[in-house]
Amino acid sequence: MRRLISVGLAALMLTVSIPVKTATGLELFLKVPWSLGIHLVQWMARDQKKVLYVEVMAEGADLETARQSAFRMSVERAVGVIVSSETEVHNQRIRRDDIITYASGFVSDYKLVDQAQRGNRTWVKMQVWVSHSALRDRLLNESRGSGQIEGGRISEQIQSFQHSRQSGDRLLESVLADYPQRAFDIAMKPTQVVVDNDRRMFLIVPFDMTWNGHYVNSLKEAVKTINQRTDCGGWLSLCQNVQAKIQVGDVTSYFDDQVAVLAMQRHMITSQPVLEATFYDATGRTVGRDCWNLPELTQNDYAPRPFVDVGGGQATVWNRRVSAHLAVHLDVLPVKNLDRVSIRAVRQAQCPQARR
Repeated sequence: MRRLISVGLAALMLTVSIPVKTATGLELFLKVPWSLGIHLVQWMARDQKKVLYVEVMAEGADLETARQSAFRMSVERAVGVIVSSETEVHNQRIRRDDIITYASGFVSDYKLVDQAQRGNRTWVKMQVWVSHSALRDRLLNESRGSGQIEGGRISEQIQSFQHSRQSGDRLLESVLADYPQRAFDIAMKPTQVVVDNDRRMFLIVPFDMTWNGHYVNSLKEAVKTINQRTDCGGWLSLCQNVQAKIQVGDVTSYFDDQVAVLAMQRHMITSQPVLEATFYDATGRTVGRDCWNLPELTQNDYAPRPFVDVGGGQATVWNRRVSAHLAVHLDVLPVKNLDRVSIRAVRQAQCPQARR
């Protein structure tokens, strides 16, 4: 069961709108009791960019983990966080229970204001400046002086940026992991028996296949959330050097790398989805099983209207409805005991002997 939830953190933290560059603001922060959380948030212009200034207190096992906790809290407060809860149950036991968070920002600068030791825990007071992730600049850091490197600041920028990208990859992967099993609705139609010219008997199983609305909405939200190029797509777009594009219905996202498109290629095309038909008797016991290639799904053969089209650095999920049928040779089934048939989409690895 998957839930994709946008979580605002403002309700969990105290926000005070007071000037942040005055000595009074910092002095008040220094006098604040050592309590975990955000104590001041203020949007401001810095180095000709809009950044969020955060005064935060955090704790950890040592100074480094306390600082990382402060950075994480600041980034999530600045840009919000998407939480994807992923639970998989098998034989009434939880086999997988993951929680994935994603925040599209990075630490552009910081200052350690104070630190204290409480037992075996280290507490820090920090000023943190957070920027939205914007790799389009092709530069995460600009030194403040000629020849100046500021390795500590660069290191934190790289770490927070990499965390943002990696958590975004995991968010998309968590949705794609359900493809195609939960991605489609298949409506069965009345079956019929036909005879060919050689007097062979076939069971015809017609069906309609469409996208599952909940799955598409989850995919839309994931793709929209990890969009790396918010400067693209408008009427006055000055978008340049885009490496990839993903379109899901009315949502289009642009990327500086091809990681997301390659993930869709791997899960939706390379996995070779097929249709699995399972036949049951009146007691619900499985009496037959077989798999078929559907061109609109597998793309093994040309299909003018596929469900997914990936190539050339682009991935497009089309709103398609396919009406088709499976033809099953009755010699391979216990005809007398047949009662019901179901069809679902699976990856070819689950049914390697798929028919064309």
